[in-house]
Amino acid sequence: MQSVTNSQIAQNRLYNSGLLQNKFSSAPDASRALFGIQSQYQQFGEISLFNRVPDLTKEKLQYDYDQKDLIKIWGQRMTVHMYTPSDWFFVHDVYSDKNNWLKKHADSLGHDLDLLLEDMEHLLLSEEKIPKEAFAELLGQHAKELMLWGGVFIQGSLDGTLFCVPESPKTRFYSHRNWISAEKQTNWLETGRNEGGLEVMIDRYFSAYGPATIRDFKHWTGLRKFEFQQTLEAALENYFSYLGEDGQVYYSKTEIQTDLEQQRPLLLGKFDPLFVSYGKKDWLADATETSLIWRPAGQIEAVLIVNGLFYGTWRYKITGDNVTFTFFLTKKMTKKNQKFVETEARKLAKFLHKKYQGSFFEQI
Repeated sequence: MQSVTNSQIAQNRLYNSGLLQNKFSSAPDASRALFGIQSQYQQFGEISLFNRVPDLTKEKLQYDYDQKDLIKIWGQRMTVHMYTPSDWFFVHDVYSDKNNWLKKHADSLGHDLDLLLEDMEHLLLSEEKIPKEAFAELLGQHAKELMLWGGVFIQGSLDGTLFCVPESPKTRFYSHRNWISAEKQTNWLETGRNEGGLEVMIDRYFSAYGPATIRDFKHWTGLRKFEFQQTLEAALENYFSYLGEDGQVYYSKTEIQTDLEQQRPLLLGKFDPLFVSYGKKDWLADATETSLIWRPAGQIEAVLIVNGLFYGTWRYKITGDNVTFTFFLTKKMTKKNQKFVETEARKLAKFLHKKYQGSFFEQI
């Protein structure tokens, strides 16, 4: 088995994810390739797309939202992602029966989950966009508990009924799948079965996130090993395999490239797909630096990458129409590279429709 270095793993992951060159022609194209863009915080999902799609603007994204070429639903790890509507069936196929805690939760409050979902569907069919407050009124005295952390919305999403309307800074409206297509649920389920959801997820994962291990795939999906092991083992026979420096076997749908270079600094936003998709954390930052990225309460910081190396984290501060950036560096950075970083910060400020007011560099 051919060996692969840690550096080659990192560079190929950046490349396959669309970060060393803008390999995706549109936001829906990028979302489809990565099987969703994590978007609990809409603005960070949009930054993830900005880093992967050439000349992306807020206006182009809004067009995709208006055309319903991108929607928000619950998917892997039961977190909210932006997907293309055609991928909704695959999410349903894999996860719709995996959320028994919702039924138990509803039962504990004296509610029948199936009846609640029927009532929610009737409401969703009444208008194209239903505000969250309308659901709170429908659900009554236990509305807060039933909607906690997504609650009943999760099952409606996984069933293929309900999706969140993408909007910054957070979801305010929900719609029925009928507003995308009037295809009945039974027909939707039948036409979607040309491919299995798990097979599609395996293919997309090792295409966009490879080289990766089986443990990494398990982490990304949030599934238990017995739920995917047989299907995954059959698929891996057709992929390239490599022995990592850590003794683990890494798989990729495409062959490792050894001559990759990073042409510009990368300002990856919080919760970037690359940092929610691997079980092993120290693939870019070393073991002493990983705590700077993965913070308490499930927070994942924005990351600065220069010349294929982790250089630290960053944050922006928006005040009215202005934005400033602060970079928390773990390595010394030349003035030349600082200027390159500032160039990328200006581009991001323009995307955000904010006036760039400068960048600050702090050594930690």
